[in-house]
Amino acid sequence: MSNTQTTRGDATAPTRGDATAPTPGDATAPTPSDEVLIGSTVSFTDRRDGREQTFRIVPPPEAEPRAGALSVDSPVGGALLHHRVGELVEVATPSGRRPLLITDVS
Repeated sequence: MSNTQTTRGDATAPTRGDATAPTPGDATAPTPSDEVLIGSTVSFTDRRDGREQTFRIVPPPEAEPRAGALSVDSPVGGALLHHRVGELVEVATPSGRRPLLITDVS
């Protein structure tokens, strides 16, 4: 069972094979810089409490959450990986499910 569920805004995000998925060369297709990768700085809003946060996604040895470096192996870091700006990612955490809206990736 997956720990995450992805939506874009309030609708389900297009998946491969979905007729609404962007095609190569489509002006609306996300660019690679929109994707959360190791080394990316990602900003998101917790839709549960409205809190905005920004973290750099890093390998586990470099993780220092209080300094803004979140491990790719953490529940939040792992859930955000490979998602894009505008996607709503549901993350299972020890304190319950958190809906996180990705607002920026750099």
